[in-house]
Amino acid sequence: MYQYIYWDVSGNLKMRRQLLLGHFLTLLAGGLIYIAFRTETLAMFKWFRIIHLDAPIEYLRVLTMDTKAFLPNWFLFSLPDGLWIFSYISLSLLIWKNRITRENIFWISIIPLTAIVSEIKETVANKA
Repeated sequence: MYQYIYWDVSGNLKMRRQLLLGHFLTLLAGGLIYIAFRTETLAMFKWFRIIHLDAPIEYLRVLTMDTKAFLPNWFLFSLPDGLWIFSYISLSLLIWKNRITRENIFWISIIPLTAIVSEIKETVANKA
């Protein structure tokens, strides 16, 4: 199965574009928002220190420090999740040749549905 995907991606410009723009760039953009603007108490910053990436990440955070004050909360807290979900769906659709069937609908929708349920539960918990 993976050989077919690799061949299809390397042989088809539309598939390559979907993989690059729909998956990798949206995944990277969501990650960069977290790295640049989110609190350093997140576990990923400990991982960065372990693998000695803390210096370049700190440099990025210093470069973007002044920008954070001008960014809306949805950009900092909701956009990364939306980008990651979009990335997941794009890759899932690429794997199944951009077709939604009874066999793959569960796998394509499980992450978006989990995110929606999680947000609803968080909203309910915050109101209680």
